[in-house]
Amino acid sequence: MRKSLVLLLATLMALSLIACGREAKEKEVQLTTDNISDYLAFEFDYSEVERQKKLGISFGNTDITMRSYAVAAGSFNDVSITVEIPLSNGWSVSSVDKAYNENNSEVLICSFRLPSSGEYTDIHHLIASMMYSDPDSRNVKYTITSVSGTFAPSK
Repeated sequence: MRKSLVLLLATLMALSLIACGREAKEKEVQLTTDNISDYLAFEFDYSEVERQKKLGISFGNTDITMRSYAVAAGSFNDVSITVEIPLSNGWSVSSVDKAYNENNSEVLICSFRLPSSGEYTDIHHLIASMMYSDPDSRNVKYTITSVSGTFAPSK
């Protein structure tokens, strides 16, 4: 009788632990381009434009800083993101920048692995020649084109 009671209690404890483990896994959210903004936000900032004139041609140089931060409590797991930022007003990705693509320098494409905290910073160098206007940090249009990984909300 006593052994049966011990065996029954041990079985109940094991089942409750299994149920708790399943519940934690079920709470993880698969991240997509449609739901990533529920968990992560981006902000962009341009540095002051450095102006130069060579052989009568005006050039401008600036950096764009992209920052991400979590907007929900929890952790990001194995998250990869690609963000595309169309550049306008005469700006293009500098050929010395790691994101430079000779076939398309008018779109800044940033692919990165997100730390579990969601905090990420990346800086890219832009250049403009001839006629250009200063970029506006308040008016950055961007598209998240791919997301993979999960978000585990805090309990």
